[in-house]
Amino acid sequence: MMKRVLLISLFLFLSVALFAEPSWLGLDFSIEIGWVPRGLYGSYECVEKPCWYNGIAYTYDIKKKDISNSFYTKLDANIWLFKYVFLGGGVGTVMYWDMDSFNPTFLNFIFRSGMAVGWVSLFYEHQCSHPEFTYFPYYKILNARGEGSFDAIILKVQAEFK
Repeated sequence: MMKRVLLISLFLFLSVALFAEPSWLGLDFSIEIGWVPRGLYGSYECVEKPCWYNGIAYTYDIKKKDISNSFYTKLDANIWLFKYVFLGGGVGTVMYWDMDSFNPTFLNFIFRSGMAVGWVSLFYEHQCSHPEFTYFPYYKILNARGEGSFDAIILKVQAEFK
């Protein structure tokens, strides 16, 4: 019960703060939906059983899957403090049509935080890609673009001409 009260209080606080003028707290968000005309990902399957789980070697056979004519979705949001400092992130996935439903292949996660003044932004960003399904040594691994991550410190200059 207390969790619900806290969540409702937080929601009301954020609602009032976001729509009050002048505001010290802001929110921006975006939703992307797209078509992937050309795509490919690797499907890894164990070819030697048993594959060692806590030991060393896994032996995988890499099979490529054509995911052309798939759909792409991405959700992204940032919370702004005093119109200059932001904290945000997003998640995106590609879903291909298989028999009678859409199957997500992998998830791309993005976390960012930084500052923006006018048309210049300086921020830290972490991006990572993970398969949609967790994998075990005896089961199929779905892993598009590999599983991995990178961190970056980015200076972004943007302009808009209308």
